[in-house]
Amino acid sequence: GRGLVNRSSAVKKTAEEYDYPIYQPSNLNDPNFLSIMKNTNADIFVVAAYRILPDKLIIIPREGAVNIHASLLPKYRGAAPIHHAILNGEKETGVTIFRIEKKVDTGDILLQERFILNNNITTGEVYDNLANLGARLVLTTLDYFKTNQLVPVAQEHINATSAPKISSKDYLIHWHDSAETIHNQIRAF
Repeated sequence: GRGLVNRSSAVKKTAEEYDYPIYQPSNLNDPNFLSIMKNTNADIFVVAAYRILPDKLIIIPREGAVNIHASLLPKYRGAAPIHHAILNGEKETGVTIFRIEKKVDTGDILLQERFILNNNITTGEVYDNLANLGARLVLTTLDYFKTNQLVPVAQEHINATSAPKISSKDYLIHWHDSAETIHNQIRAF
């Protein structure tokens, strides 16, 4: 946070309110942490905006692990899908719930929902909308898991695009670019 002061996320605050145990390992391969996770007897792990999980962790729950991703995979795999969708002037994006596999953002799609982008929406606004959409979609996914109603669909890897981390050079405006490109860049950052 501002002033380099650590702050709890909304998820952690809610977990604390309900007295849920919280684990914040510095190393996801720590044997003590893996043992704790095995002892939870979880059916499934749900991941959102987190680092790559080691295989030892993914295989613990009976149903594996799923990720909430802020794009219509296989489009915009990577750390900054919203930024890249806006930068590229996309007319829609969405949320994908998919099974986590070894390679980043490549697992089978479980559910997707589209979100229309207008020409003036910003990354922050899209983020807020997709967070709400993703929360609803992950609950639907979990309900479908209970009733075996999910039919995983393999991603069409040939259509994959990349959404790498944003760097400070991405913020630089090149005034010789088109007005549309500059407008998209301002909305994205």
